[in-house]
Amino acid sequence: MKRIWILFTLLVFAQLSYAQCPGCIVDLPTLPEDTIYLGPAPDGQANAYYEADISFRMPKTTDPVSAVDPDIPPGLTLDDVEITGVTGLPLGMEWEANQTFFEVATETDGCVRLCGTPLVSDSFFVLVNLNATIFGITQSASFEFPLYVGPATTSNDGFSMSNNIACGSTTVEFTNNVPSDGQAGYSYTWDFGNNTTSTAENPAPVTYTEPGIYEVNFAATIDTTGTLLTSVTVLNSDCGDINIPPFDNPDLYIRIENPSGGLLYISPIQDNVEPPTVFSIVLPIGTGDYTIEVIDDDLIGEQSCGTVTFNQSTSGVLVDGDLQVEVDLVTPTTIIQTVDTVFVYEVPAIPSIEAEPLSAISCDEEPVILTTNYDQNLQWFNDTVLLLGATNQNLMVTEPGDYFVE
Repeated sequence: MKRIWILFTLLVFAQLSYAQCPGCIVDLPTLPEDTIYLGPAPDGQANAYYEADISFRMPKTTDPVSAVDPDIPPGLTLDDVEITGVTGLPLGMEWEANQTFFEVATETDGCVRLCGTPLVSDSFFVLVNLNATIFGITQSASFEFPLYVGPATTSNDGFSMSNNIACGSTTVEFTNNVPSDGQAGYSYTWDFGNNTTSTAENPAPVTYTEPGIYEVNFAATIDTTGTLLTSVTVLNSDCGDINIPPFDNPDLYIRIENPSGGLLYISPIQDNVEPPTVFSIVLPIGTGDYTIEVIDDDLIGEQSCGTVTFNQSTSGVLVDGDLQVEVDLVTPTTIIQTVDTVFVYEVPAIPSIEAEPLSAISCDEEPVILTTNYDQNLQWFNDTVLLLGATNQNLMVTEPGDYFVE
């Protein structure tokens, strides 16, 4: 019967959380009454708000299931399907369904809303938990549903600068456009392109003494969340209930204590589970060693399955006797990178001027032609007054004055 439940992973998924994403709208195309359908879900992007409604239709019988999986016998009537939970969602995102229990003889259509701001980019595998009933027999299962969250992007300019175009030398002032405003978790790196660097939020002005083209690289790393514990997976334990099937699997829960020994978190009990089993958490983790105790809640009392220790840099499997535990730690960060350029040009040689006639003196109001040895990037002046439009190599002079070119 297990393969029947696997096909349901393409149909239903929702998170029984805290009503963070209410109000989804069922929007289905024209479909057969007894069919399998899941609407498309767009990809997400880290650090960008996401909201989407996904509609689905559940089958009434195993006929549409058998059509896609011949190993499933057709002609069986489904009594009901219940969504019991989901784990492994991207950090920062929530799900909510319009309903979680379906008597498929009369109710097959539903929807979920995904919303929130995913803090990390990755391909996620969401663990969906369902109960399905056929002929009055209920069976539970857990399945993986893929969800892709793309990397973060930003259009924010990291910095601005003044006096970045000059001749000979220049002193450039930099303004940080990603200020911390005194908030912890911001760090900066500057590479000014002239073999000088800085990690200051607001660096001192930088002087460029040699002509050249200097590429300025800026990066702001924003880590205001710190390290988060997002899940604890019990891979193996020797705990178990009284060995009378089907009650031979343990009823597990976990206790987490902080480095000083204070109780930090107690999970809900997961009944009759067979490892591996996942406890989803969003818990800030500071410095020091934390402990996780795995406990079996028996009918006749509690049994400790073991205790493991972890900290911010922990990786791999943690072991205490037969107990094996894996923790998932993330540090959500945003990195803003910007590149700009400082241009320092060679100081041009002093221009020369020739006059025609050579004396540059006219007594009969005859025009004098002034010619410089530069043919571009010019500006002519008369007695320190800029002559509008006088930017060519030649200047015709008809009025007395002290003319010069820059």
